[in-house]
Amino acid sequence: MCKCKVIAVTNQKGGVGKTTTTENVAIGLSRQGFDVLIVDFDPQGDLTSCLGWKNNDALEHSVSSMLDDYINDNDIDYDSLILHHEEDVDLIPANIELADFEMRLVSVINREQTLSNCIEPLRDKGNPQLDRVD
Repeated sequence: MCKCKVIAVTNQKGGVGKTTTTENVAIGLSRQGFDVLIVDFDPQGDLTSCLGWKNNDALEHSVSSMLDDYINDNDIDYDSLILHHEEDVDLIPANIELADFEMRLVSVINREQTLSNCIEPLRDKGNPQLDRVD
C-alpha cells in the first residue's frame, strides 16, 4: 500500500469556495511535484467545468458511472474514466447523473465506503495519480 493522502474539501453551503480551493490546492501540489487525482463529487460538475470540460453532462464516463459500475459488480475502466489536465492534474469528472445517486445507494451495503472502495484499486496498483503525496 502506498502512502496516499486524501484531502476532502466539503461544505453543504454553496458559494464558500470549495471548487476554487480544490482547483488551486490540486494545481499547487502538482507544481510541487506531487501526482494529483481530483474526484469531482458535485452533481453540478463545476470543478470539471473549471478544469476545461465545459459540457460535462455529455461525458461518457464520470464519477456516477464509476459508482454505478461498482455497485453492479462491473469492471471499472479507469483509463477511460480519468481525464488528464494540462496543469498536470488528473480528474474523475462529475455531472448531473450524480444528483440521483444518493437514492440509488440506499440499499447498498456499506454505502458510506463506496467512493473509497472505488478508488482503492488505483492505490493498489501504485497508480501515479495517487502515490506521491506523503
